[in-house]
Amino acid sequence: IISNNIFYNVKNAVERNMEYLVWKNNWVTQENPGFKNIQNPLEGIEYQLIRNHIHDFFTIPLNSIGCHY
Repeated sequence: IISNNIFYNVKNAVERNMEYLVWKNNWVTQENPGFKNIQNPLEGIEYQLIRNHIHDFFTIPLNSIGCHY
């Protein structure tokens, strides 16, 4: 099952046979999906832009991702 995801700037979100795959509520885009700074996505996300496409997209805890010094 692949659901509630953003696939940004990818050629193929899935490169396998989709016969057995459940694909729901995903957004594939070549446009900035809502990053406040496209060069540094961890600076923040405009969630309302994403929720226009994925209504129940959850808030990502960006301060818990990556290394923090």
